[in-house]
Amino acid sequence: MSSLENSVIASLEKNGQKFQILVDAKKIYDYLEGTLKVPVQNLLVSYDIYKDVNKVEKHSDETLKKVFHTTDYLQIAQIIIKEGEVQLTTEQRRKMIEQKKLKIINLIAQMAVDAQTNLPIPITRIELAMEKIKFNVDPFKPAEAQVDEVISKLRLHLPIKTEKVNFVVKIPSEYAYKVYAFLKEYQPEKIENDAQGNVYAKFSMYAKLKSDFLEKLANRTSGNLEYKEL
Repeated sequence: MSSLENSVIASLEKNGQKFQILVDAKKIYDYLEGTLKVPVQNLLVSYDIYKDVNKVEKHSDETLKKVFHTTDYLQIAQIIIKEGEVQLTTEQRRKMIEQKKLKIINLIAQMAVDAQTNLPIPITRIELAMEKIKFNVDPFKPAEAQVDEVISKLRLHLPIKTEKVNFVVKIPSEYAYKVYAFLKEYQPEKIENDAQGNVYAKFSMYAKLKSDFLEKLANRTSGNLEYKEL
């Protein structure tokens, strides 16, 4: 476990409450960038879940159980890291934004064509258009979940043509709390629960993003999901 002086705060707001953990500053950056693949316990400075780290106020097991449906600190820490925000240095944040921006640009280059010529749009042309729209890239939000808004804004400067797929996914109730925030990141047209607690979400998504989205969703549910195109 890392030392306290090398730690930063990872924070998540859920059910109107704040949940914070202490993580290693260098390791968490590498982990979020995908260059470090280690179990979540290797990132933690302590196993405590705080209301407020600075005041050393910890959450009770009762609260953790109610909000996260578990008191397993490692499971909760993983949710906080995946769904929350991590305190980064200015330089770390700048690098993450730049790398996330490049990923967004590459995704657009893969899925869009010039509406006038039906030819691929050069990456340099997309980069220049990105500069014009001054899009605020979120370093913690998946690139795939930001592409839709970027393309919408780019249409003012580029003749972009894309095709979307309409589909519905059904998630069993036992995985609902694990994937709900993930589903919301991808801006479903509709999301609801049935009487048994199963989650249904309807999406309209670019074909390339759909494949990536379903792969990530399958990983989160151990493959327990149903998919249907509309």
